[in-house]
Amino acid sequence: MLVTGLFFLYFCANLSGAAVYDIFTGETLSDEQLSTYQDANLTEICTVNITSCDTEELRRVDGSCNNINRPAKGISLAPPIRIVLPVFDNGYKPRRAVSGNSLPVSRDIGQIILSGYKRNDCNFTQLMTSFGMFMFWDVGALNNSREF
Repeated sequence: MLVTGLFFLYFCANLSGAAVYDIFTGETLSDEQLSTYQDANLTEICTVNITSCDTEELRRVDGSCNNINRPAKGISLAPPIRIVLPVFDNGYKPRRAVSGNSLPVSRDIGQIILSGYKRNDCNFTQLMTSFGMFMFWDVGALNNSREF
């Protein structure tokens, strides 16, 4: 039933002038690539249907057609492309340092780096920010005083 539904969706998309794009690369999928995704049951996750872009159209809400040559580039909910490939130890375990020891947790590194910049100021607290916002938005908004 699911395969029939996906075929119907693909067929209707092609009748409406839509093309099927790879969500990761933004390239148009061939029928062979699409069948590979369908066989692995990854069509909903790895592909996106985009109706043909008009050159007069500026952009769409979902981010498609920002680039006329590659309409799927910049669509919403697309995963970012990694610049550097991830490095794992055997079996997707966290990688180890060159010495063989486990790497420190990133939160610990951030706390160590930022601990030298921590300053406690008794004169200015979070209340100062709230009071400043109150003064700006409530007391400083004199231009709408006639509407009250």
